[in-house]
Amino acid sequence: DADPPLQSLLQELSNDINTRRTVDLKVSPDDDAPYSFGLIRPTVVIGRTQLDRLSGTQVRTVLLHELIHHRRNDLVICAVQAVLTSIWWFHPAIWALNRRIQILREDCCDDFLLSQNGVESDVYCQTLLPVAAATRHNESRRLMTTVSMAHGAHALSARIGRIMDESQRRQRELCLRGLLSVLV
Repeated sequence: DADPPLQSLLQELSNDINTRRTVDLKVSPDDDAPYSFGLIRPTVVIGRTQLDRLSGTQVRTVLLHELIHHRRNDLVICAVQAVLTSIWWFHPAIWALNRRIQILREDCCDDFLLSQNGVESDVYCQTLLPVAAATRHNESRRLMTTVSMAHGAHALSARIGRIMDESQRRQRELCLRGLLSVLV
């Protein structure tokens, strides 16, 4: 389990973005990149090594990003994707759609986080780099029903370019294009 100050930070951030349910925080002894899971018991997991490497601002950014996944109910969509993929595993369109939904999910979380004005785009990008490095080493162990701040489906250079693009319109909720992708 996480230290009381870290639990307190998670609760504060959860209140800031109006997360509807209580989210648990677990600290893994591994070098795990942060990820979220749990339809019944929403949980954020972060590796002890990540906590030791990241600055306080970066830890706050990571926790906020993972909480946004819970607030947006992204894990419900992941579960639906997993069911549909198990039924139509042989169809290439389902795999392409899953990849597109994963990218849109991260874009929406990025937009939500940046629209909160709680994190500057350059700080956010500097947080993504060490998290992505840890993800590269352990992503194969993740289940399809988890979401992670640095999921491999989203090319990091394209994502950073999008984050740093000042002309990008930021939305807190799912955009029409994202909603249509999910419905398809």
